[in-house]
Amino acid sequence: MTPTPRLFALIFLAFISARLLVGWLGYRGDRSPEARARALEHFSEESIDAGAAYHRAGFGVALSYFLLAQVALLAFMTTGLSRRLADLCLQWAGGRLWLQTVFFLSIALTAAWLATLPFNYYLGHVLEGRFGFSRQSAGGWMAFRLKRAMVSLATALLVGSIGYALVRRFPRAWPAIVPFGVLAMQFGLTFLHPRLVMPLFHDIRPLDDPATLEAVTDVAHRAGVEIGRVRVIDAGRYSAHTNAFFIGFGKFKDIYLYDTLVEGRTPEEVASTFAHEAGHWTRNHVAKGIALASAGTILACLLLYFGFPVLARAPFLKIGPIGDVASLPMLAMLASVAGFLTAPVVNTVSRNFEREADRISLELTGSPEIYLSGFRKLAEENLSFLTPHPLVVAWRHTHPPIVERLQAARDAVQIAP
Repeated sequence: MTPTPRLFALIFLAFISARLLVGWLGYRGDRSPEARARALEHFSEESIDAGAAYHRAGFGVALSYFLLAQVALLAFMTTGLSRRLADLCLQWAGGRLWLQTVFFLSIALTAAWLATLPFNYYLGHVLEGRFGFSRQSAGGWMAFRLKRAMVSLATALLVGSIGYALVRRFPRAWPAIVPFGVLAMQFGLTFLHPRLVMPLFHDIRPLDDPATLEAVTDVAHRAGVEIGRVRVIDAGRYSAHTNAFFIGFGKFKDIYLYDTLVEGRTPEEVASTFAHEAGHWTRNHVAKGIALASAGTILACLLLYFGFPVLARAPFLKIGPIGDVASLPMLAMLASVAGFLTAPVVNTVSRNFEREADRISLELTGSPEIYLSGFRKLAEENLSFLTPHPLVVAWRHTHPPIVERLQAARDAVQIAP
């Protein structure tokens, strides 16, 4: 069955409407008295209102950003712009398909970056500065974004060229090949990112505070997690946000702490934050996440293999077969739709992982007071939205709401022997 223009328009409008509804509920949050009362058990009125103001700022700009992207993709698919650009790139490439892919991706991604730059500048620099997070000048922010765009473009050219080459070279077998390529890329980036990409943006130094290093390594030993290096990255020169994370597998796990975290916390509080990350490793959440993502990639490839030819037959969608680089706008839109539809399932799994890591963090540190105070500080410093709408939590949140996490910690302490 070939989709008609009316059916396609209805599906497109339904997708836009659903995204707008979730966005609006995200803006409003949960305004019930019960939600505010739960938040007040842990936070002040000022913290609740400050988090809501930060979360709601720029809603109109973000909404315009989303609509512009969707309209642009639709225009490229239905007006023949994508087809004409692909033909022009093939002419420039002298008929070489790999070079056509490079030209097409370079032009399309550069144009998208330039078109969205004003939105990103307002949301990522102006508003971040207004709320006290951005520590960059306008020129510094632009230089940072430009460098990041160049790295992203290089990565996209490599991945896109290989992906299209595989689809063209193996028109029947690519659904079985591409998932393995994606998995290999995930492992490769895990090792290459901290060694090649992160040093382009950050100065990385060893953790040189003996008390904090001892507290962190002690938690790692109690968790049975073998760690490599403990590093501090100078995220504070860009933003006042705080974070900590692991990178790596097996014996090659390194810990990265934001300097804003190390400088603004006691060693025990840093160790408590780290204990959460260690909790992920003790339950193999990274491996489970990769396995689930691989299963999702296989399913997506199968759906594209059988479904994309149906879309390509629609005369009003001038996109060509999936191995044609002119199909990129349609692939981007399908990825957006698929991401939105699968978000509740993916995020439910993620939130369950986070709850499990929270419980392990409490067990590892044995200091519920430090855990609770650390989470409150984290929420207040990052201006977390403390009264999110339940539907938005289900659809968008990879972590449980902070109020829920604090209450769960209190309950765990109360029932502990």
